[in-house]
Amino acid sequence: TGAQAVSYTTGVPPVVGAKMMFQGHWTGKGVVNVEQLPSKPFLDELAKQGLPWHVKEIKTADQKDLFAVRT
Repeated sequence: TGAQAVSYTTGVPPVVGAKMMFQGHWTGKGVVNVEQLPSKPFLDELAKQGLPWHVKEIKTADQKDLFAVRT
């Protein structure tokens, strides 16, 4: 895209959010938290725009190393 990674990952999600509003996927009046809106159309469009996402289930027993603080 010719853009720096940080500008792309910062700029694309708000544009996709605006697209969700204009296309009627996200509706409501007043202030709404993004967590209150349907996530699937947003995440699907993010993937189409080059920001794919994945869910990885992690067992509780395996989280200790993941969240360990190492200095």
